[in-house]
Amino acid sequence: MADLSKSSSDTASLKKLYIDGAIPPKQTMAREQGGTEPSPCLGRMVVVEDFVRCGFLPPPSEFLLLILNFYGLSLLHLNPNSIAFLSIFAHLCEAYIGVVPFIYLFRFFYELRWMEGTRVSGCCGFRLRDGMKARYIPFQNHSSRGQWRSKWFYIKRKELDPVLVVPENQPDSSDSWTSKPLLTPSLLAFVVIVSDL
Repeated sequence: MADLSKSSSDTASLKKLYIDGAIPPKQTMAREQGGTEPSPCLGRMVVVEDFVRCGFLPPPSEFLLLILNFYGLSLLHLNPNSIAFLSIFAHLCEAYIGVVPFIYLFRFFYELRWMEGTRVSGCCGFRLRDGMKARYIPFQNHSSRGQWRSKWFYIKRKELDPVLVVPENQPDSSDSWTSKPLLTPSLLAFVVIVSDL
């Protein structure tokens, strides 16, 4: 199982997620305070509070599912900052460019790297490619989110995509983690739009 810590999510922290609008009101949440190993049964998934604060909103978006499947990841293989990067990118595409977020543009700016090679949860994460900071929108992100592995709870889900299950092992890395997509004229047009922002 993923190496999440003993759960410290409590009623107050879950209520705050509701009040802050991070979780839709119709979501059914359950906590397992003091639980040492997540054991999601049929109909529920493990969610990390910091993932929600970084923009993960259940049910997961098609873009998130596409990214996880492309890179061969489970959601819990990522760290909270990677969730923030995906959320910022999706918002950039939808609100500022007016397109559905797509993987080629994301891969042009980001690559996947090992973060904590001895862990399963949070073992890898996205980062801007070298030289892309000047071509991408400016944003600030937390440099560290110390105790995120202990802030997990369950959300009710009717269908559970395989990329949302609790991983038992690290993902297999591949060339796709760092390879850059071919810069076609249509992709270049979107890169220019982002750079001009």
